[in-house]
Amino acid sequence: MIRDREKNFVSAIVYVRNNQEQIKGFLAKLMGVLSENFEKYEIICVDDQSQDGSVRAIKDMSNDFDSTVVSIISMGYYQGRELSMNAGVDLSIGDFVFEFDSVIMDYDPSLIMQVYRHSLKEGFDIVSAAPKRVNRRSARIFYSFFNKFAKYHMVLRPETFRILSRRSINRVHSLMVSIPYRKAVYARCGLRVDTIQYMPTIARHKVRDRAVASYKSGLAMDTIVLFTDIPGWFVNIMIFGSLFAIVFFACYMLYVVYGAGQGIRLWMVASLIVSIALCGLFTCTAIIIKYLSLIEGLVFKRQKYVIESIEKIAK
Repeated sequence: MIRDREKNFVSAIVYVRNNQEQIKGFLAKLMGVLSENFEKYEIICVDDQSQDGSVRAIKDMSNDFDSTVVSIISMGYYQGRELSMNAGVDLSIGDFVFEFDSVIMDYDPSLIMQVYRHSLKEGFDIVSAAPKRVNRRSARIFYSFFNKFAKYHMVLRPETFRILSRRSINRVHSLMVSIPYRKAVYARCGLRVDTIQYMPTIARHKVRDRAVASYKSGLAMDTIVLFTDIPGWFVNIMIFGSLFAIVFFACYMLYVVYGAGQGIRLWMVASLIVSIALCGLFTCTAIIIKYLSLIEGLVFKRQKYVIESIEKIAK
């Protein structure tokens, strides 16, 4: 006899990028958990311009989908995990929405329901699953740096997947038209947020993808500018540093002329002062331009992402 299953409709959004070898196994485990525990659910696979047979592998599993609807969102070009997952969330209709940032399941599948029940019973609108051990040095450096200087006292860490209530999705979309970095926006949405940590069961292998590496670097810079105080502090340091240098060299020039009685060498002092001033000016200008470009992208940019097609697969 099948035990009672959850009445809530859930959506599972899966980010896919060149995962031909892993996607079938991941979907099999995911559907096993969802079909056992929920009466109704949907799976949305967002393909971010995979160069392998990832989409074909998803379609090959159509015989195992049973009565479940599986949607495949094909992005118009490579747009990165953030915009791709935003597209999946916009298409979802679930009362609760799972976001799977990776198809590498380095955790026991039972953790999926543990995260769901923690959200439901404890009243958290957003619950994330995060590994206790982070192997990538770049990730450790970024999160350590971010958490030290973040606005609003946010504490972020690498996450594998999370669950969102429909209320949290509506709240986030009411705050921002475009969501540049989901974890930071979720952390400051004003709702109850929690994290469940787990010990990874397998090691993640680093995948070499130039497009992904370039995207992550740009995302890291945008995140630092948007969600930390570092740019403002840097501008202040440059301004006060330039002023201090000007005052110092002015005093030094007066000492040379009137104190030591040496000849005036204004060109040396002037050159150094101008160099420092220009350095501060150019740095501040670059930061202002970066802010303006981000504001333009977040506020005035109507097109959040580009989708090539949406295909629904169901028996």
